[in-house]
Amino acid sequence: MLHDSVYMNFLVLFLGLSIQVQALTPFSNGSWPITHHDSWNSDTSPFPGPRGETSLRVERTLLLPHDLHPFTLADPISLVTSSSDSTIWASSINSVLALQRNIDGSLSLKAAHYRDFNFEFHGAYALAHRNGLYYTTTDNSIQAYSFNSTSKVIVLELEYLIPNMRDSEHLIGLSALATTNAELVYCTSYGLIGIIQSSLSKKSVPVSVQLYGLDIAALPSKLVSNSFAVDDNCGIYVVTSISMNKVTYNEETQTLELQWATSYSDGQDPWLMGRLGPGSGSSPTLMSETDNHNEEPEYVIITDGRISPMHILAFDAKSGKVAASKSVDFGDPHGLGAAVTSEQSVVVSGRRALVVNNYVVDQIGTFCGEVFPKLPINDVLLHSCPMMFGKHAFGVQQFELVSDSTGISWSDKWSNREVSCTSSIPGLSTHIPMSVFCLGRRGKTFTLESVDWDSGKSLWYKALGNSLAWNSQYAGTEIGTHDDIIMGTLTGILRVTTNVEESSLEKTELEDPRWLALQNIQETVDKCIISATMGYRSLLGLLSTTKN
Repeated sequence: MLHDSVYMNFLVLFLGLSIQVQALTPFSNGSWPITHHDSWNSDTSPFPGPRGETSLRVERTLLLPHDLHPFTLADPISLVTSSSDSTIWASSINSVLALQRNIDGSLSLKAAHYRDFNFEFHGAYALAHRNGLYYTTTDNSIQAYSFNSTSKVIVLELEYLIPNMRDSEHLIGLSALATTNAELVYCTSYGLIGIIQSSLSKKSVPVSVQLYGLDIAALPSKLVSNSFAVDDNCGIYVVTSISMNKVTYNEETQTLELQWATSYSDGQDPWLMGRLGPGSGSSPTLMSETDNHNEEPEYVIITDGRISPMHILAFDAKSGKVAASKSVDFGDPHGLGAAVTSEQSVVVSGRRALVVNNYVVDQIGTFCGEVFPKLPINDVLLHSCPMMFGKHAFGVQQFELVSDSTGISWSDKWSNREVSCTSSIPGLSTHIPMSVFCLGRRGKTFTLESVDWDSGKSLWYKALGNSLAWNSQYAGTEIGTHDDIIMGTLTGILRVTTNVEESSLEKTELEDPRWLALQNIQETVDKCIISATMGYRSLLGLLSTTKN
């Protein structure tokens, strides 16, 4: 009897601990449940991704299907996976998408659900919650979706309209807390941080805190243009165009409190072409030497977004003090490194951090510089014009945060000035040997690039195609479970995998005439051959009416 009693007590304790551990995991157990892979924004995965350049297969089976609106699959910036990867979710310019993995690893579209037209963030920061729902955002609401496997449709289960938002304010980031209730965290472009229950009850009143800087920033409506990081102790790390901030949530008192705010800019930095906002272009990435996300992070890593020079910054996660700062010059301070900026989060593993170059101000051209500004478009679309039409900068650089008798400092590890990551977010495979992947461009050809994490040497690249259909347009390079890379492009989903079988897509390349024609318009305008008064509706009409 005593033995049984001890056994039962142990079983209760074990099950209780198991339930508690499970309860403190806010996301699904999928392979990529949130933008940037995890709430630390590491962009790292234990899966190997494609290896070797001689047996790579390219798939783009979702290219502008004729039974859908041309924007249904356009620019799905983030792909997030539900539990066991049963559904891969995405949010495009006008729809929520549900995809499935087939037996051979290929992707197919299960359903599309029209949401609205949004040419800005359109759910770029989204997550698959442990409750089985996919959470994404509109400009002013948080939405939760499910996939009905019987009727084969996407269902809008919940929606919460954020109260008291300004006319020009919109949602940017979305994440979840490692708490008993796994509450949602959101951030707006005006720097409002809020906590809301995942049930999105209309009776709920979000807990919120306003970050400082609205009276200082040159563009208060773009105080925040990046997502944020969250640690397992309810620490929320948000970068504005002025400062790096840490806010903490107390689960017992259900309150938010600003722990520290450290300025890195006066808020007057220009909004550069190719960027989605002024100031830092990096969603903060958390760093610890062990990469154990159950521990307290040691540092918060961003780039400051400036151009002469740009710096990589490490903030002490507890105090907010700038622990280390170093200019990013790609080993060529008077050449390539003379003008640098970045729109991507810093990829972090251990004490190492990787930065990419997105400076395209010197490549604007007539089309983006004179034609686009005259069209009825918003500021984000205007500033993203160079990236949209394939402009790209070269440069990838890795740093290491080192400690010595004088303190903490950044050390250069390597620079690669031959690789461009266009506007894509790099992804890191921690599978040995560790490799960085991103969607790049060589000449007019879009490529998938693979770079050795330890040496910076270019391992291989895969030529994809010349048309804008291959353009990642700020999408993440996500490492899949089938020796593959999956990511969004302007026209749908790209998959590159290690497979010895030839692909018919590779042979014909399927360069869609609609996108080739749009690219030719941009190039022709830049050569001043046609009138600069061509209307925006003509461009959209070209996409929707031109036939293959």
